Amino acid sequence: MNNFTKRIIFGSIYVAMVVSSVVIGNPWFVFLMALFTLLAILESIKLNNDQASRNKELTALVYSGIIVYLALYQPLDQFTYHYLIMFVLHLSTVFFIRKSMLAKGRSSLLFDTLYIWLPLFALAIHYTQAEGQAVNDILFLFVIIWCADSFAYVSGKLFGKHPIFPETSPKKTWEGTIGGAVLSVLAVFIIQKFWFQLDFNMYITAGIIVISSISGDYLQSFYKRRLGVKDSGSLIPGHGGILDRIDSILFSSLPYLTYVHLIAEK
Repeated sequence: MNNFTKRIIFGSIYVAMVVSSVVIGNPWFVFLMALFTLLAILESIKLNNDQASRNKELTALVYSGIIVYLALYQPLDQFTYHYLIMFVLHLSTVFFIRKSMLAKGRSSLLFDTLYIWLPLFALAIHYTQAEGQAVNDILFLFVIIWCADSFAYVSGKLFGKHPIFPETSPKKTWEGTIGGAVLSVLAVFIIQKFWFQLDFNMYITAGIIVISSISGDYLQSFYKRRLGVKDSGSLIPGHGGILDRIDSILFSSLPYLTYVHLIAEK
C-alpha cells in the first residue's frame, strides 16, 4: 500500500471519528479532545527526549483529565474574554517555544504542554456550553481546516514549484498555499448556500482559520526541523504522528473562538 493510499484511508478514519463525536454529542467530543491531549503531550515529550519528565504518562493524564473534569463535571461560567485570555496565553507559549528552540534546540515541557492543552480545552468548553450551536461552530472549523489542507496538498502536487518556507518546510509551496486558500473560499460559498447557516461572516472567519492553520503547520515544521525529524510520530499511517494531524487545529482554534465570541456574537 503506497503512502497516498494510506493517507486517504487513515485520513478518512480520522475525519469520521471527529465528525461522529461532534454530531453524537457529549461526552464523546470532550473525550476525543482529552484523547488528543493525552497522545499529543506524550508525543511531544518523546520528541524532545525530555529526561527530566519521568512521570510523562501522569503529566499527560492529568492535563487530559482536567479537560474532562472542567468540561463535563465542573462547568465554568462562560464569558467571552475567557477565549481572548487563552488566545494571548497561547501566543505567549508560541513565542517561548520558538525562542527556546532557536537557543537550545528544544523547548520546555510546560510551554509544549500548554500549547497543546489550551486550544483543545477551549474547544471542549465551547462545545459543552454553546449547546446546539456548538455543533455547527465546531464542524465549520474542522471542515475549513480539512479543505485548506487537502486543497493545498493537491494544488502543491499539481502546480507547486516555489517553496514558501524553503529552509523549514521545502515541500510547502506558494502555489499549494494559494490554491488551498482560493479553493477553501469556494468551499465556504458552497457551505453557506447548502449547509451551515451560521451567525457570523463565514468568509472572514474562514480567512482567519486558513491563515492561522498555515501558521500552525509552519510552526510544527519548524519544530520538527530543529529536532531533526521528519514526522512527530508514526501513530497515523500516511500522516505521521498526532501532532502532524492536529497542528492546524492547535493554532487556529483560539483565534477562531475569540472571533466568534468577541466579534461575531455582538
